[in-house]
Amino acid sequence: PLLEEETKLYDGGDETESEVTGFASASILSKAFWSWINPLLRKGYKSALKIDEIPTLSPEHRAERMSSIFESKWPKSNERSKHPVRITLLRCFWKELAFNAFLAIIRLCVMFVGPVLIQSFVDFTSGKRSSEYEGYYLVLILLVSKFIEVLATHHLNFQAQKLGTLLRSTLIPSLYKKGLMLSFSARQDHGIGTIVNYMAVDTQQLSDMMLQFNAVWIMPFQVAIGMFLLYNCLGASSVTAFLGLLGVFVFAVIGTRRNNHFQYNVMRNRDSRMKAVNEMLNYMRVIKFQAWEEHFSQRIMGFRETEYGWLSKLMFTICGNIVVMWSTPLLVSTITFGTAILLGVQLDAATVFTTTTVFKILQEPIRTFPQSMISLSQAFISLERLD
Repeated sequence: PLLEEETKLYDGGDETESEVTGFASASILSKAFWSWINPLLRKGYKSALKIDEIPTLSPEHRAERMSSIFESKWPKSNERSKHPVRITLLRCFWKELAFNAFLAIIRLCVMFVGPVLIQSFVDFTSGKRSSEYEGYYLVLILLVSKFIEVLATHHLNFQAQKLGTLLRSTLIPSLYKKGLMLSFSARQDHGIGTIVNYMAVDTQQLSDMMLQFNAVWIMPFQVAIGMFLLYNCLGASSVTAFLGLLGVFVFAVIGTRRNNHFQYNVMRNRDSRMKAVNEMLNYMRVIKFQAWEEHFSQRIMGFRETEYGWLSKLMFTICGNIVVMWSTPLLVSTITFGTAILLGVQLDAATVFTTTTVFKILQEPIRTFPQSMISLSQAFISLERLD
């Protein structure tokens, strides 16, 4: 049935194949280098695009198909699942998640090629050459590794954003259908305002989480490889860097737990505010007749002030995490070099270049880790609300 529906979507109506996005029929090479979008970019460069010039989505990405797949993968009644939404999403998108993980692993493997080759470059420039062509080999290896890293990074971002968009287009129609089937008693707990928050806020948080999801599980491997390289260069001095990073991650975990509490209260008060606003709009005639405007205004402002208080706490906590994380690379590298000098480690050109390069690579997981944890915790809260 899904294939038949897909064929109807592709061939139905007055829509022709040329009006569908080039991504639907692009080759592997075209998708690898995004050349399928060049005709649209050229057309947009010459003149402003009109609405009828923008191609439609490929059939495999349309909301009708995604919603049908979501319903077909929903756990059966005998499975008694406590978390049906996340299980259904895993069943629908496990291939995309696995492909993103594969891209993240490839990026991780080629990321540290540069620091590993620094010692060879220094030896080559100082005259220690095993072959007259060694310089060409080193440059070629570095060029290929950086090419693969850049390509994997951009594809990882593209696939993560595409997956996030597919999540939204899957959940929003399903939430709308669910909202149409609610009983009168169920509508008391899940009013229009709450359902709007589900469709607008919670689905968006799940979509945003896809950009940060791989950073959470890849970060320990990235730090472990970096610490191994630091130990080879600085020896026992790398213990200082490890302790500094460990303290930062403990701080991030504690901050994430605090953010979870704040985020949960923000969402709960936002639902209450939306419910109060919708009640006021639905019964505006009675409110006007009874001159209750001031009472309802104070009630809504009370919800707004409570929500603002929790939101302020959340934003100040996030700000504190960002300040600490962005200061960490400079402080950790300074302390590590200071420890190396005290222990008498010889800091030659290769050692300093390798160490600073590794610290530069470690800046990314250190800075993105708290944001990834915040995004992940918000996504889990949204999943609990959707369940």
